[in-house]
Amino acid sequence: MMNRTKLFLLSASLMCLAPFAAAGTTDKEILKIKETGDMYFTSGNYPAAISQYKMLQDAELTRETWLDVLEKKGIACEAVGDLASAIEAFLGCIEFDGSKWRYHMNLARIYEKSAMNSSAIESYSKVVELKGDKFTACLALGRIYQAQGLNTQAIEYYRQALLIKSTSGLYRNLSKCYELLHDWGMASSMLKQALSLEYNAEDNIRLGMLYYLQGKYVDSIYLLMKESEQYPDRKDIKLHLLAAYFKKGDYESFNDLVNQLKTEYPRDALVYFLSGFYAYMKNDTARAYEDLKKADEYADTPMLKEYSSYFADFLGKNKEIIPKLKK
Repeated sequence: MMNRTKLFLLSASLMCLAPFAAAGTTDKEILKIKETGDMYFTSGNYPAAISQYKMLQDAELTRETWLDVLEKKGIACEAVGDLASAIEAFLGCIEFDGSKWRYHMNLARIYEKSAMNSSAIESYSKVVELKGDKFTACLALGRIYQAQGLNTQAIEYYRQALLIKSTSGLYRNLSKCYELLHDWGMASSMLKQALSLEYNAEDNIRLGMLYYLQGKYVDSIYLLMKESEQYPDRKDIKLHLLAAYFKKGDYESFNDLVNQLKTEYPRDALVYFLSGFYAYMKNDTARAYEDLKKADEYADTPMLKEYSSYFADFLGKNKEIIPKLKK
């Protein structure tokens, strides 16, 4: 027998249901209402389905029928964006039968959508405890912890999911977690696994940047060049490539590329700043001054403008080191 508290909670989950089936509604009429609601539900007409299910609040239904009505109502409410009613419906399912993991999974999903993370974690954990869909539950737990910046906990659950099934998205998420923990080696390893399952240009670019962070400049340049050839209009890839050339000490390639970028992007402040910095390093102070003046002129961020202006002013005030400028 259900105690008074459980009956109250179940009633609360249906308080918004209206209109209700009249007290004198026959079993045949109740069955017709249920069948009509199910027909609307199956066809995807969720508002109509909800309206039919609302009419069954005061009806005398079997335990199995109540569970079916509550579950379908919860799914329908979720579909129309009424997450509060969906939560109430799934809580009602659990009050009737808390041993079925799918009710906890449905509830966890709605909690997650509602940003009720603690409740979502509790419900997803219940799915695992009941030996339900562990892959989906662990993947969701990892996702929630990752969104909260708790990358160590996220990795734990992602690895549990990985023992069940490998997907490119799962490896990609693991890579991002390791990257945020500054474990560049593991971040690279996970991203390579993702790429082995599914090629993705952004993953390849990111892997090139991870190689850069590890000082693997040859590998970094190889991947960035490959993607730059594939996407010649992507300035960001070329800028990453510039950095890799510089760190590797391949100044000839750096100079060729930065000159190419000045032609392709004649008003890009960052390109001129990098060109001016390189020229100064190579003692070409005249070119450095001209490029830094342009960087100062085109700068669209306070920091870049400040650095460009300071550097150009320094060279301008020390014209003896700029032999090609008129004093």
